[in-house]
This record gives sequence, structure tokens and C-alpha cells, in this order.
Amino acid sequence: MLPPEAVSQLGMGLLEISPALSFEIELDAMGQVSLNQVHPSWVRVQRCSYEEVDALIQQSPFQELYRLAASYKSRRQKNRALTGKVG
Repeated sequence: MLPPEAVSQLGMGLLEISPALSFEIELDAMGQVSLNQVHPSWVRVQRCSYEEVDALIQQSPFQELYRLAASYKSRRQKNRALTGKVG
């Protein structure tokens, strides 16, 4: 948890355009990370409902990102990654 002074300056969506850190990664077809860098950036936050997100995830580029995330999750589970689930 951040102190209130930090939240007022760093909380995403509190301003029209918020400061952020953007993570640049490249993934191959199997979801392996081949490049990663961190960049200071500015973002415009758009609030969405679950229904809106479900519709967006069917479109490019989100559809491809979702497929890569599912592939990565599957590979982690096959390699017996810890999931945080009990039982």
C-alpha cells in the first residue's frame, strides 16, 4: 500500500493522463519472452465493464495477446507452477 501522497501523484486514472511504467516485451509463438525493457510513460485510463472487455478481447491485438497468455499459462501449469490455490 502506498502512502496517500504517493497515491495522489502516482494513482492511475486519477488524472486525465497518468504517469506509468510501460513494459516492452517480445514473445515468440510459444510465449517465450525474448526482449524486455521498462519505459517511463503516460497513459490515459479508460474504465470498462466486463461485457465491454469480453467484446474487446475478440478483436486484434487483444485476441492475440489473450492467446499468448493462455499458452503461457498452460505451459506453466504443465511445468507444475505454483498457482496460489489451496487444495
